[in-house]
Amino acid sequence: MAKRRFKIFALVLSILVGKFFLALIEIPRTTQDRYRRPSKTARPLEPPTWATYLDPIASALGVSLTDIGKQVLDANKHYRPIEEVKRLERLENVNDAHQHAILLAKKLMDRAKTSQEARNIIVPNISLPLIPVNGTEFQHLVTSVLSDTISTGVSAIHAEPGTGKSVAVALAMLMWAKHNPKCITVLIRGNLQLLEDFFRVSEAYVTAVAENLFPILSDAGVRLQVVLDNIFDKELGERGEMLMSLARAAFEHGQVVVVTQSREVAEEVGLLNGARTRVSPHQKCNVSEYRWNKMQASRLLLHLNATAKLNDRRNRRTQSREP
Repeated sequence: MAKRRFKIFALVLSILVGKFFLALIEIPRTTQDRYRRPSKTARPLEPPTWATYLDPIASALGVSLTDIGKQVLDANKHYRPIEEVKRLERLENVNDAHQHAILLAKKLMDRAKTSQEARNIIVPNISLPLIPVNGTEFQHLVTSVLSDTISTGVSAIHAEPGTGKSVAVALAMLMWAKHNPKCITVLIRGNLQLLEDFFRVSEAYVTAVAENLFPILSDAGVRLQVVLDNIFDKELGERGEMLMSLARAAFEHGQVVVVTQSREVAEEVGLLNGARTRVSPHQKCNVSEYRWNKMQASRLLLHLNATAKLNDRRNRRTQSREP
């Protein structure tokens, strides 16, 4: 009798633990498609392969990994280099900046009509975890900034290193795109010169095209938001002139968001150009509030452990097939 009671207790405990992790995972069945994940793995993972392996874990978490796998592959498809824009000839004469901006705006709007994911452009691609940790404080901050359609020009936000800023930015963009069909968000990561790839111009012509592109899209009812991540982490320097030009181009038409790990840089950005630039009013003064709590860190370890087991099994399977 005692053993039977113990088994019943163990069964109840396992159910409670499963529900607990369901709350942690923050991807309930009803909102699974809220976050589309681009993946940049060396070999694309077919959903049945890894979903079958992780299904025992998923059943406890209340997550359909087959559906998640489909979202990963769909996001990867839409986050490949933006061929529509790439096919636009690079601007050779600054006097043609307006016409160049018209053609670029048309390609962006045509692309945005194809899917929710296509409303986002990431240059270069970002590698997201298969099961990322959603709902961090910094992700909430980015979502608030993107949702603030009153702010135009340049808004700066900052948080300490190690808060997962880049992943949080990408996740916030994915959510924003789903609910806002009249917005195109561009994420430029690591190098300001990548703006040239987006605008299809040399560095000297970025400003001329931007000054035309923002109002053209705005007149068409589309809000353009450009997020500059991991570019101004140390200092603003001479690149401040480029940022001032973007602030003038986006003022009253869209927004440029600077994401940095330096409070000093964020404040310097805010003082660049009067009403056109600011530290975002959504920024918390106490940056320690953006640190991960223990529950989020535990969740990350759980996800990493599951992914590591998946990779290990995949490697063993590959080795077993080799002659």
